[in-house]
Amino acid sequence: MRKLKVHRERHFSPHHALLGAAWIALGDAKEKRHGWKRYELMAITFSALALEAIANAFGARLVPRWEKDFEKCPPTAKLRTVCMQLGIDVDFDREPWQTALWLIKFRNNVAHAKPQFIDEKKIVSDQEYDMIKDVFPISNLEDQVSLPNAERAVKEASSILHLLCKQLPIEQQQGLMADGWSGTTTIVDE
Repeated sequence: MRKLKVHRERHFSPHHALLGAAWIALGDAKEKRHGWKRYELMAITFSALALEAIANAFGARLVPRWEKDFEKCPPTAKLRTVCMQLGIDVDFDREPWQTALWLIKFRNNVAHAKPQFIDEKKIVSDQEYDMIKDVFPISNLEDQVSLPNAERAVKEASSILHLLCKQLPIEQQQGLMADGWSGTTTIVDE
C-alpha cells in the first residue's frame, strides 16, 4: 500500500458561515416557509453577527496585535479601525453604515434580551377590531423584525464585505471574499 503526503490549507473566516446562514434564512422568509417570521429574525441576527466577524477577519490581516488590542472593542470601533486602515470614509448617516449601526444595536438587544411588558390601550372601530383581534401586541424587538429589514440587513452586511474587499489587493483577499481551500498530494517514496 502506498503512502501519500497530504498538505491542505485554508484561511477560515466565520463571516462566510454567518452571512451564508443569513442569506438562507432570508430565502426561507421570502418563500414564507413555516416559521417565516423566525427566518426574518435569523436573517437580521446572522447579518449582525457577520459584521463583527468581517471586522475581525480584516482587522487580523491589517492591524498588528488585533486579537490582543481589539478583542473587547465594540463592533463599531472595530469597523471604523478597519475602514481607517483601508482608507474608507465611514459616515453613519449614510448606507451601508446606517444599517451597520442598526444591526449592531439589534445584535446587542438580542444578545442581552430582556422581557418586556406590553400594555396596549386604544379605541378602535368594529372593523379595526376584526383586523387585530387575533394578533398579539408586539414588543420593541419584534417590531424591528420584518422582511424589508431582513432584506436590508443581508444586503448591507454583504455590501460592507464587498466594499472592504475592493480596497485590498487581490493577493491579500485570500479567504476574505470567498471561502475555499487548497492543497497538494504527493506520493511518498519508501
